[in-house]
Amino acid sequence: MTKATVKKAASTKEQPAPQLVNKMVLKGKRKGDEDSMLEIKLADDKSNVAGFGQPVTNEYAHKMVQDYCEDVLAAQRFIDRIKSDFANDRDFKKLKALMDRRRHIVSGVFGKEIILQILAQPRCEGIRYMFGKYMKKTTIILKGVAEVKEGSIMQNGEVSVAKSVPLDMDEMTNGARNRGTNVASMEASLMRNINGEVHQSSLTVADVLEASAASEVTPRRNGTPKGSGDMENALALAGTERATAVSARQMAKTIFGMY
Repeated sequence: MTKATVKKAASTKEQPAPQLVNKMVLKGKRKGDEDSMLEIKLADDKSNVAGFGQPVTNEYAHKMVQDYCEDVLAAQRFIDRIKSDFANDRDFKKLKALMDRRRHIVSGVFGKEIILQILAQPRCEGIRYMFGKYMKKTTIILKGVAEVKEGSIMQNGEVSVAKSVPLDMDEMTNGARNRGTNVASMEASLMRNINGEVHQSSLTVADVLEASAASEVTPRRNGTPKGSGDMENALALAGTERATAVSARQMAKTIFGMY
């Protein structure tokens, strides 16, 4: 390798990666051009809490849901295989209940009103989601967050991102100090902070399997055609190694089709 080649390789290696900017391009007006395409800069998806989250195509979102469904079905089959060995184990019972097809939530809908109510709270820059449990089913809880202004960068794996805190914690640490508000009285008002929870409209694994089976006719084990709305048949389909990929694909299709 010549010196020129080495120098060229070194200069190429030193070139920084292109900086991607979050922006929208919209049709609008500017001086001298009333039919112009305007660029609107958006919050950065790493250094600003308001910019967290990335657009994803429908095709790729469908793939991500299908991959998750495959893992869920594989985990449930494994639990079925070992349940006789751990029937009296308390922790295994918890695991089995957590992955129960009739309790495990895979999809749900939040209405725009609760989302806008959360975002409309003072200093709210984003929404944090958390998994919870209600009436023996998993659920998702939404909570408004504020951006930490001082030392706001945190390490999330290999990525540096803006740090956020729940609104009530932000209010407790900054509000009382800045306004001299009594902390005890503030605690009572913070209990009224708006959070979101979705449950009644959520879909469990069993719901999705039943709806997936209802969309096609599957055969009985003896070869006789069987009505596809039968839950037992749907669960049996999901429990076979051969049908796993098909079941996961159909589950993803059902989830996207129902909501």
